[in-house]
Amino acid sequence: MQKPVVSIIAPAINIEYWQELYTMLCAGNSIPFEIVYCGYNRPNFALPENFIYIHSEAKPPQCFETVWRNAIGEFLFIVTDDLVVPPGTIDTLYVYMMRMQNERAIVSARFSDRLEGPAQDNLFCFDLANPRSPVLGCATMTRRKVWEELGGLDRRFNLLWSDTDMQMRILEAGGHPFIMPSENHIVRERPHIRPRLIGDLKKGKPLDKVLLESLWINSDGSTSKNRLDALQPYVANEIPIVR
Repeated sequence: MQKPVVSIIAPAINIEYWQELYTMLCAGNSIPFEIVYCGYNRPNFALPENFIYIHSEAKPPQCFETVWRNAIGEFLFIVTDDLVVPPGTIDTLYVYMMRMQNERAIVSARFSDRLEGPAQDNLFCFDLANPRSPVLGCATMTRRKVWEELGGLDRRFNLLWSDTDMQMRILEAGGHPFIMPSENHIVRERPHIRPRLIGDLKKGKPLDKVLLESLWINSDGSTSKNRLDALQPYVANEIPIVR
């Protein structure tokens, strides 16, 4: 296998989409890539050599920490397994990433949570109620070494927003967001036909939102430029390294 330049990462359990998603990611792209997914749902079919699955019963953010720690590409591209990715998206993101003068750049595809229609550019901010809050991306590409330098994800998240916190920390460290201005590379989210971890969604989603806001929202409701509490990272024995 050719050494990957880009590692596509995410916690993942929607195995019914994996083969189609792999075909999408191959289409129109020449940059060597790998997929590193982690979750509790084992695929019942053979995976390509550059598609690495790590079994884990851990919570989604811990699976997220597992995939980036096991990734070997210079760049991390976050693609959850419920997304539809247009041809050439990896190559185009990579081109923009290489143009950025900032080593801590966050380059994002445009995004929609619908399978048709225009991109929802209004979603690209930390606080939808505050349009002056920092620009954040969906389906982002960053350098792996930046995640390593910043210590990885915060272990307190149980379900969502650990990667949002990471984006905010990259910006805090001098990073720069860039949304790829392409109508041809809108990444789209599939409709959720199967509720995922319903009990955790009911309990974990609100708690994770409270945690995220406690880390970045000032008492006056404004978004802080600096994180309001120290990172609580995962420790070595919590994360399996399989490669």
